[in-house]
Amino acid sequence: MRRRLPFFFPILLIDLIGGRFLCSSYLRPETAQGHFLNFSRLLEFNNGRVPFASAQIGRSFRNEISPRAGLLRVREFTMAEIEHFVDPEDKSHERFDEIRDVVLDLLDRNVQASGSTQVRKMSVGDAVASGIIANETLGYFVARIHQFLVNIGINPARLRFRQHMANEMAHYAADCWDAEIQNSYGWTECVGCADRAAYDLTVHSKKTGHPLVVRQALKEPIITERLVAEFNKKVLGKTFGKDAGVIQNVFAELSEQRLLEIQGELAQGCVLSKRTPHCSHLRDAGLRSTVVTIPDGRELTLMPEVVTIERKTSKQSSALSSSDIEWAVY
Repeated sequence: MRRRLPFFFPILLIDLIGGRFLCSSYLRPETAQGHFLNFSRLLEFNNGRVPFASAQIGRSFRNEISPRAGLLRVREFTMAEIEHFVDPEDKSHERFDEIRDVVLDLLDRNVQASGSTQVRKMSVGDAVASGIIANETLGYFVARIHQFLVNIGINPARLRFRQHMANEMAHYAADCWDAEIQNSYGWTECVGCADRAAYDLTVHSKKTGHPLVVRQALKEPIITERLVAEFNKKVLGKTFGKDAGVIQNVFAELSEQRLLEIQGELAQGCVLSKRTPHCSHLRDAGLRSTVVTIPDGRELTLMPEVVTIERKTSKQSSALSSSDIEWAVY
């Protein structure tokens, strides 16, 4: 068998636009970015308060290397996503007590690193307290995913939550768990739940220049020392004339780090740098997001297999059982 050298494989689907196809575009690989692009509007709808969440459902496209297994590996699929934005300094969840005692089958990264696939039953409360699940918000949504899958008929004995290991964790994620369902193909990921940290909002802010943060009033003001530029205005005016105001504005926008870098050069001219007290009554919080991703086709593909039961009264028929409803299958 001949082996080929590694080559670049784009995972985004490319489409050509226009009569002469001079412009190329990429179909979206996920629906999540819509939440981040509309962050400011969503925050305004919630009156500037956090935490808050948004949800959407739509089509996504990926250049799947090997489409197969029905709807499990396809290039076009329906995806539902929830983004829950939370203050990084307070990742508690006000409804966490409602699901604290929900018991899950967990396969954490430490067990996987030891070479084992043995799950351990643990309540969500204990998993968060021991640090296996990173925080209450992430634990809350993991528990809700479990309840959702069980309510649509998934057998709990064939459901587990597997934590991503460090070498497979998405670059933006602080912690990530997959709800996996056991079927004839093995264990298949059906729902993902990740702490995406502040990666998306930070990148969008840098590219657009628009701050995607929440401004919160502080009960107690924060007093800090800040390095600022101080001008000898007499010398500055004589030297630069009408441009003196422009120069002052330029220095006012420099970061403290940049002022430190050029502090020696400033001392040789008409600009000095010194530390002055600064009192702040507001705090700009860069929010973190927890995402729940549900590729709908996977559940639909697996449900006939993992939900099918056989009626004891008849050997010639079976049924799909979802909660308290049964549909006969002959």
